Amino acid sequence: SPAELASLRETLDRLAPDAARVETAHKPVAVRMLFNKKRHGLEWLKSRALLAFCGIGNPESFRRTIEAAGGRVEKFIAFEDHHRYTPAEARMLNAEAQEFMAEALVTTEKDATKLDPEAFALPLAALRIEIDVLRGEPALEAELQSLVRPAAPVAAASAR
Repeated sequence: SPAELASLRETLDRLAPDAARVETAHKPVAVRMLFNKKRHGLEWLKSRALLAFCGIGNPESFRRTIEAAGGRVEKFIAFEDHHRYTPAEARMLNAEAQEFMAEALVTTEKDATKLDPEAFALPLAALRIEIDVLRGEPALEAELQSLVRPAAPVAAASAR
């Protein structure tokens, strides 16, 4: 929210007044089906009853992103960050989806890499999210350039 952002800026000004500032926003751009890799636009989420789940640091942000894109989250399950899914958890997610009459399951791309799509009875999708730089792009570019500067050329080996 604007109030939270203002508070965060004040805190950063106090703690790190000289640090570069970059502000970004998550932007959902597509949905990828895990079983067949087919991509859909965000309209795929519109009014669809979903069981959403993830194992990321800020799970509520993921939930809000789905809902802002038009998805109807009937059930939301948050696992700890960097969670490794087990076959038993896939069965639990299937059962929860059926209980809450979900039409599909949706997760993050990060979580999708840890899942077997064949373990799910309903369609399983990953929400593709990109980052929009809202403010501070020059500072971000400068920092990235400093990390990827080409190494100094290696002197040619002397001929023997």
